[in-house]
Amino acid sequence: MSRRAIAAALAACPVLTGCASLVGLDQISESACAPNCGADAATGDDSTSPEAEASAPDSRVDEWKDGPADVVYDSPLPESSPGDSRAADTSTGLDAPADTTSAIDSSADTSMSHDAAEAGPCGTVYFSDAFDDNSHAWTLDTSWAIASTCASPPAPQKGNPDPTVDHTTGAAGGVAGAFVCGNNPAGTKNTARYVTSPTIDVSSAPAVHLTFYRWLNSDEAAYMTSTVDVYDGTAWVNVYTNPSGSGNTVTDAAWTKEQFDVTAQKNAAFRVRFGYAALSTSVYSMSCWNVDDVTVSSMACP
Repeated sequence: MSRRAIAAALAACPVLTGCASLVGLDQISESACAPNCGADAATGDDSTSPEAEASAPDSRVDEWKDGPADVVYDSPLPESSPGDSRAADTSTGLDAPADTTSAIDSSADTSMSHDAAEAGPCGTVYFSDAFDDNSHAWTLDTSWAIASTCASPPAPQKGNPDPTVDHTTGAAGGVAGAFVCGNNPAGTKNTARYVTSPTIDVSSAPAVHLTFYRWLNSDEAAYMTSTVDVYDGTAWVNVYTNPSGSGNTVTDAAWTKEQFDVTAQKNAAFRVRFGYAALSTSVYSMSCWNVDDVTVSSMACP
């Protein structure tokens, strides 16, 4: 740029006169002068207030030094800048684990509710049978059956007839019994006959309780025995025998709950059996055993 051209520029751009005196005319470039000169040339106004003269050069220098002319650095930052947005995202991310913790706590509660429901009022149930059929594969000796009750069982010589309803439903339904819907024949002896459960592994049970409902009519033990035994892994252990002595007949007229703590007999081959035997030809003809809702569990069923 020639000295004449620079002088002309300085005449049009008085504010740069100070710059020229500081850095020398040879160092003034057209690019440095252009922003201010263009504005003044457009307006044709070369009068600038002292305040404008003080502020305008700073603003223009900032624009020229720090970035493109179309970026307005003087304008305030928006309330949510990219940096703010990331901070907000980070905050949201930190909130997420709290929600996750809440979800874990909820699943733990569900888990605990679920465990309580599984255990139930009898604790852990290792075996249960309502005798709707013989799907559990009980072993049935002569005179024993798993069958439905009947509406009109015959009258016995002594005691009460068989039930007309099972315990499970309170209507006609399945039971395990000796002489179901009938009575043992009078004047006939027989050795012990049983209905025997399948093997039940209770070796790791904390405790073992046997619960069942009976409808039993039995002559006294000198003439008829009605028994309940459990297998301890080596031998059968008796847990119930009907009483002996004159007049000690058993004459149930309703379903009666029986419970036995058989923890001492727990083992991997645990079984339960119900037995009947007529020991004398003088035995009364009676309706004998009816059994329903057998349960083997870790707690006594309520």
